[in-house]
Amino acid sequence: MKKVFLISLFYCCFQSLWAQTYTLEALEKAFLENNLILLAERHEIDRAEAAIIQERLWSNPSLTIDNVNLWTISTFEKQPLLIGNFGRNQQFALELEQLIETASKRRKRVKVRESEKLNQELEFEALLLSLRSELRKNYKQLFYTKKQSTILAESIAAYTELKEIYAKQSEKQLIPVASFYRINTELIGLQKEALDLKEEEIAYFHQIAVLTQIPNLQLEDVYFSEELPSIFLKSNEEILSLAKEHNLSLRLKKSDIYIQENELALTKSNRVPDLNFLLNYERGGNVMQNFVGIGLKMDIPIFNRNTGNIQGARHALQSSQRMYEAEGVALEHQIQSLLQRIANLKQVLGGMGKPAKTSVTDLLRKFSNQLNNQQITLLEYLDFTQSYRQSQIDLLDWEEEYMVLLEELDFLMGTGH
Repeated sequence: MKKVFLISLFYCCFQSLWAQTYTLEALEKAFLENNLILLAERHEIDRAEAAIIQERLWSNPSLTIDNVNLWTISTFEKQPLLIGNFGRNQQFALELEQLIETASKRRKRVKVRESEKLNQELEFEALLLSLRSELRKNYKQLFYTKKQSTILAESIAAYTELKEIYAKQSEKQLIPVASFYRINTELIGLQKEALDLKEEEIAYFHQIAVLTQIPNLQLEDVYFSEELPSIFLKSNEEILSLAKEHNLSLRLKKSDIYIQENELALTKSNRVPDLNFLLNYERGGNVMQNFVGIGLKMDIPIFNRNTGNIQGARHALQSSQRMYEAEGVALEHQIQSLLQRIANLKQVLGGMGKPAKTSVTDLLRKFSNQLNNQQITLLEYLDFTQSYRQSQIDLLDWEEEYMVLLEELDFLMGTGH
């Protein structure tokens, strides 16, 4: 008996651990830890950091070994030995060359790579906020879809019960057969709506599963409270101010300006020729047996002053500035449009008033009893249930749209709240 109790206790504990549920916070945590797209984008930031490290390095010096004789001739002048018995009849030259970049080109290239890394970090942040916004929207859409499914399930249960009653009464010829078919037709329509909603649930859940990458996640594992948490909406002026400061698309456009400014500075510095310092050693090839000399090599900027590339860099900078301005105007109009839609929905939802405490099931049972007691006609029953169900679904649609619009607004603001 004790053994059976321990096995049962272990089974219950195992089942409780296995049947883990996920709130929105838990789904977001899994999304940050598991999403493969985010993990891949993080590598792009690391690659940008590696490019900065590479640009900070000096160019390697080059070594040239030249004028090496592989044989001797009779007129060759004997040389002192170089290493052991080697070198008496050998001639060769060595040249060591080191590139010295002028006009702070290396530092400016580093700044270009740093601005590119900043841009990569902004792209990662934009991707993060975009995917997290999609996760939240799918979570909330799934929440409201399940509530609509509950309303339909209660209606289907009431109509199924009514269908059984009408089937028996029509067999006994107590009511017209047409009344039975009318109930059955309505039931089929409800079942079709329920099937469509189930497909929507699967689609929303699929997006959640893809974004979070939680192994063996099931639809039943997603946890919902009775109501979604309310979102505090700031004033229009605060929203516009936050968006202009934090919006990721706008910040990316500003980052492009920073990149083009650094590219222009680097392109201008390329007008200045670089220097190549030379160190030469020559053995047996000159009047001096062991000759050491230094030299300097540089281009003479007569024909090419990098003019075309500088003009192109200026145009690229001006283009980035115009794109930034255009993005700011588009963002402002987009936010104003969203705020107007949110205000319209808020007004509609505020005018609906609080729903009655009576549940849908109790209400349908009450009207079913009135129909059975012939207090109302079948047409009155159908009209009421259809209009009531549709009003409840419309209300949920408006609430869903309102919550989704708030998520879109939050994404545009770039705050990630």
